[in-house]
Amino acid sequence: MASRAASAGRRTRLLLDRIAWGWILVAPLLGLAGAGVDRVFPAGPEPAAARPERPAPAIAQDRTNAWAAFEYDASSVTGIKVGIIDDAPEPFGEFTAIGTTDYSGSIDVRVHAEQGFLWVTWLDGSEEVGWSVYDDGSEIWSSPDYESYALDDLASARERIQEAIVGQ
Repeated sequence: MASRAASAGRRTRLLLDRIAWGWILVAPLLGLAGAGVDRVFPAGPEPAAARPERPAPAIAQDRTNAWAAFEYDASSVTGIKVGIIDDAPEPFGEFTAIGTTDYSGSIDVRVHAEQGFLWVTWLDGSEEVGWSVYDDGSEIWSSPDYESYALDDLASARERIQEAIVGQ
């Protein structure tokens, strides 16, 4: 991956311009630790106001790969996809659909990598977080599971998900 060649003092930028969510994402990837969105530009010839707004993809680095997770339009619902970004000339391979939601608000898709585990979370309603875990051995994402935050808050629900995955 291009980021492997980055020196400690230099920021390597990864341009994701071939993914069909209608955004060009420029993310700082300094060793990919804590990578976040640097700048997001609308892609395509039409003005940004003519396209529905979609948040930029979430990016995380596990032990060997950079992963991107994002929301997309899936008929009458919103879908969640995730996939590897690699160092090939065409760095975007297959993105796997891991869930859908009919929640009409922002679904705040996030990809997490910690202690050898990789998982994606998203809002699946005003009181529920959806999540899916990657099984590195089988290279398969789990069926979505859900965690309520009706009695507390979103951060607490995400912490419980993290504890359930990492604390196994």
